[in-house]
Amino acid sequence: MRLLAVLRGRACAGLLALTPAGLLAACFSPEGSDPVTAGTTGTSPGATTTTTAPGPTTEAGLSGTTTRPATPDVTTDVDPATTGTATTQSTDPSATGTLTSSIDTDTSGDPGTTAPESICGDGIHGVDEECEDGNLVDGDGCSASCKSEAGIRYVFLTGVAYTVGEFGGLAGADAACNARAQLAESAAPLKQRTFKAWLSADGQSASSRLTAFAGNYVLPGGTVVANGTAAFWSGPLLAPIDVQDDGKKAPPDKAKCADSPNEAVWTGTTMEGGNAEDQNCLNWTDPLSSAVYGAYGDTVSSWTACNVTNCDEAHRFYCIETG
Repeated sequence: MRLLAVLRGRACAGLLALTPAGLLAACFSPEGSDPVTAGTTGTSPGATTTTTAPGPTTEAGLSGTTTRPATPDVTTDVDPATTGTATTQSTDPSATGTLTSSIDTDTSGDPGTTAPESICGDGIHGVDEECEDGNLVDGDGCSASCKSEAGIRYVFLTGVAYTVGEFGGLAGADAACNARAQLAESAAPLKQRTFKAWLSADGQSASSRLTAFAGNYVLPGGTVVANGTAAFWSGPLLAPIDVQDDGKKAPPDKAKCADSPNEAVWTGTTMEGGNAEDQNCLNWTDPLSSAVYGAYGDTVSSWTACNVTNCDEAHRFYCIETG
């Protein structure tokens, strides 16, 4: 046995310069052992792992043998289930220059929230609602579209005409306006409000019968007629007072002064809002006298002072809220 080992050692030494590294490894491996394996590669479902562990390297030279330390293990993991790749490198704890890194590629984010849409009448005051009273009723301070009704007053045209003998003076005309506003078929915004007829008599002009107000006077439906009380006698109206107590427009035929209307509006009032003396049916008591009337289709001064007519005719009233 000793002779066989000596012979093999001489053979390996003689072939040193011509022998590949694998053969040298076989020459210098302990008797009965396997050569060193260079690397191992394995694959598992969903991930790939590569491990390199060459172990110590032994080289032979003319002056003897040299053993180099093992290189660090390197492991690479790839998880296809994520949107990115996380790579981790580690080394043998005994080696220097250890490096560990991790990359998080999760790009998911919070999509945010959207403010709920306001629903008028649900009792919850939304950001785009001027008011919210839990119902869809006009005329109660908060309209059916959740718009504030504060700061406005209403004006309308009576849906029927009256003779002087029927209403009996200023008080009777006012009572007729308020009765029309409270009918079941009347426009909702008019209910629970107080009105006076735009009517003058001796010692009481139509303008003086109104309480001062700086807000808008509007028709049922919201059309603005005048900005403030003084606008009724200081300039043209912004819209004709042609909407009736039921919310419908009055017939447009012969509604203007130029058309010589058959059915006009009792006023007894000048364009300046004053009493038309001797032209008010004797304070609205004498059907045989005469009075000034207005044309509901006009916005200029003729809306209140169009012409003079006999008091035995039937005409309408303008009804203006007094607050």
